[in-house]
Amino acid sequence: MLVEPNAGEDPQSNAHPVGRLFMALSTALCLPAAAAQNGPLALDGLSRAELEHLLHRAHGLPGPAPHRRLLVEALVHLRRTGRNRYRFGFHASVARYEAPPDPVAVRHLVRVALAPATRVRILGEPHHGTVRHLVVSADPPDARPAPWYVVAVDALERCRAHGSDELELRSQAPGLRSVRTARR
Repeated sequence: MLVEPNAGEDPQSNAHPVGRLFMALSTALCLPAAAAQNGPLALDGLSRAELEHLLHRAHGLPGPAPHRRLLVEALVHLRRTGRNRYRFGFHASVARYEAPPDPVAVRHLVRVALAPATRVRILGEPHHGTVRHLVVSADPPDARPAPWYVVAVDALERCRAHGSDELELRSQAPGLRSVRTARR
């Protein structure tokens, strides 16, 4: 592909057949290539809404997708810091000053946390979704690890980051739990 398709930044501006095709091509071809070449710099400047939409689309792609991890980390970073636009430089500077969470506490938290594929209701909203990722981080000044969940909300075509106090269990998923420990 020589040129990235010119899809609109807002998913609603792509609600027509050509826009959906451009967005699908961008998600399936351009984002993985950019992430492979530039890592998290490929996400620099994207809004929270764009990251949410890209991650939701990336879950529909077959096979392993290493760029999903980048999207998850960027989205959780935005949610934790209250920012609306991802800046890799700021994320890296914050991560340098935070100590990784205690591994023993992380193992305990993973045993009691919601597993991926668990159905949840988002408190204060009419939506429900499915847990896709669990990110464990220590939020300063508290060194204890805290779970952050990335939840796929199919009704909105987005994956959104939520703290554990924002979710209510609908149905527990059977199977294994997986975790990605962030240095945040």
